[in-house]
Amino acid sequence: MGASKLVIVGLDGATFDLIIPWIEAGNLKTFERFVKGGAWGELKSTLPPLTCPAWPSFMTGKNPGKFGINDFVIREKNGERVVNFSDILGEPFWDTAGREGRRSIIVNVPVTYPPQIINGILLSGMMTPPGKRFWSSDEVIEDVRRSVGNYVVDLDMLTLSSLNRGKSLGKLYAMMENRFKSVAHLKDHYPFDFMAVVFRAPDIVCHRLWDRKDVILRVYEMIDGYLGRLVNDTDHFFLMSDHGFRAFSKGIRINQHLYELGVLVRRRIEFKDGSFRGSTRIEKEKFGARANWVQGTTGVPWKMFLKLGMTRSSVAKVLERIGLYDGVRRYFPRVLRRALPLSRFTVDRESSRAYLDSRRTRGIIINRNLCDSGTYLDFRNLIRQSLLDLKDPESGARVIRNVSIREEIYQGEYAERFPDLYVEPEEDYLLRDDFGGRIVHRFPAPRPNHDSRGVFAAYGPNIFAGRHIEGLEIMDVAPTALHLLNAAVPEDMDGRVVKEIFKSDSEAFTRDIRYASPVQRAGAMEASLSREDESAIRASLKALGYMD
Repeated sequence: MGASKLVIVGLDGATFDLIIPWIEAGNLKTFERFVKGGAWGELKSTLPPLTCPAWPSFMTGKNPGKFGINDFVIREKNGERVVNFSDILGEPFWDTAGREGRRSIIVNVPVTYPPQIINGILLSGMMTPPGKRFWSSDEVIEDVRRSVGNYVVDLDMLTLSSLNRGKSLGKLYAMMENRFKSVAHLKDHYPFDFMAVVFRAPDIVCHRLWDRKDVILRVYEMIDGYLGRLVNDTDHFFLMSDHGFRAFSKGIRINQHLYELGVLVRRRIEFKDGSFRGSTRIEKEKFGARANWVQGTTGVPWKMFLKLGMTRSSVAKVLERIGLYDGVRRYFPRVLRRALPLSRFTVDRESSRAYLDSRRTRGIIINRNLCDSGTYLDFRNLIRQSLLDLKDPESGARVIRNVSIREEIYQGEYAERFPDLYVEPEEDYLLRDDFGGRIVHRFPAPRPNHDSRGVFAAYGPNIFAGRHIEGLEIMDVAPTALHLLNAAVPEDMDGRVVKEIFKSDSEAFTRDIRYASPVQRAGAMEASLSREDESAIRASLKALGYMD
């Protein structure tokens, strides 16, 4: 039988913790249609539950050990750089389908710059440098611009940092509307078998405006309206997110713990380590001969803050004590708040036996150069047990749910790239990579961040109506989509075809899953990012709190 058309709408950071109550309140009619008239359930994200590697896992149907990325950055001998599409060492499933003649339209999926597709149209998403080519077809982008207007890939750092201002929110809403109109135009005017579009707005507003539920609701209501205008009775639709979102009350300073354990060496942070602007290396490229003057001028207040012991943590404590924390946090632009050093100290990576790679990756790196070969396993177990023994001084309860060794969660030829241990905190705790007086501490106000529980819902003529599905993982989306498109599933995908979403008498349910031998990704277009490109991408990541 012929293949079905499939549309996947990705909602970065969407969570049922918000969606279900708003459905029950009558706010989200199309979401309700997906849940009551389709199959749905929580979608487990990657470890860590981070935009990158989650979206690459969605693309490839594989765990990060098979495509080589677990963070926004890749560490190299001469430092680190931000990731791009060519760093994903696995084939996107729409290219797998493209080999069998399926045509795809891909819009705004993160980490798809530089744009490349075997059969179809691709407009790249998050991690695209401002001003660079984000389209795969000149003819198509010119048509979109004539019909819809200037396509907007992402918001700039200053807009993201001042999202609590009406003008900046207006830009966010305009970007969403532009995205929808572009997708609707492509859907109506270009042939396709598969379409994917990602709306990043849920993640953006949850990061920046968690205490403004009115704004978050408006974003969800706008998307609900878009879904209502996209859905029809003939195509199949998947709704999914890369991770969820929630607020956390307490933090765990992992590096402070390792410092007190005697396995981490810290040093005083210096201006060359970077601030909210970017690193010294980037400044030299950006300003050339004037770099030293720029660094010296902007470094005066930063160095003064350090000398006076003024860090973000210390200032937050003072503001909390005098009752001004909430007001400053809400109305003071984040870009200015991030001018303050996060901590007086940073990790001396070369001299430390163990340290937290970053709060994003939640990984502990063990410096094997400082471990005798015979003691590595014993040392790893010591670190693991010390973390599991950490207690909350207020309750006496454990604060770390689990510490996994690398090979337990990452499998594949690239798994060795990742940290030695993965730390999973208990539900109400966030990992921190700064230093401070207390290892386990309460935040002045709950902090929003990613949750591992994303969303999934399927709707269409062959989808089981009103069925709640358990045990879904983000890696399952790719093989399930390929099966629905009647394309072969590569044998090296880690995800499974979720047949239980289909009606038992449907063709998609009764048809055997077709498998194929693994294929190498077709030569990925190399990305050449200038220092200015890197700086702009990092600035946007910092504005959302991914980097310090």
